[in-house]
Amino acid sequence: MKSVLHFDIKSNGFLSALPYLMMWIVANVSSWIADYYRHNRETSVTTIRKTCNSVGTFVPGLALICAAYTGCNAVSTVIFLTIAVGSNGATYSGFQVSLYFILFMPGDAFGFTAIHDKADILRTY
Repeated sequence: MKSVLHFDIKSNGFLSALPYLMMWIVANVSSWIADYYRHNRETSVTTIRKTCNSVGTFVPGLALICAAYTGCNAVSTVIFLTIAVGSNGATYSGFQVSLYFILFMPGDAFGFTAIHDKADILRTY
């Protein structure tokens, strides 16, 4: 933001943190919404996760495309970057919650991931 949009260091600190603050807010709100729909059994867990993944990937893609066409307009660029990074927080209720269950689930799934991790480490050497 300093080199392209020419922000001074005082305003750059808050504006650089703003997208990640929005991601934290979106992650919390999307998790509450996902839990609401899961507990009321209105939708399946698969549908909830697919919806959260779709929001968390397509909205940032569109926002980044829009940000590319803003030129040097600082306000619109910051808005689109905040939307892009912020809406990515919906993926925490999507596929990233699956990683939590795999890591803390005993049994075969944990064994398979441990074998995969060790094979991946050995492959790099």
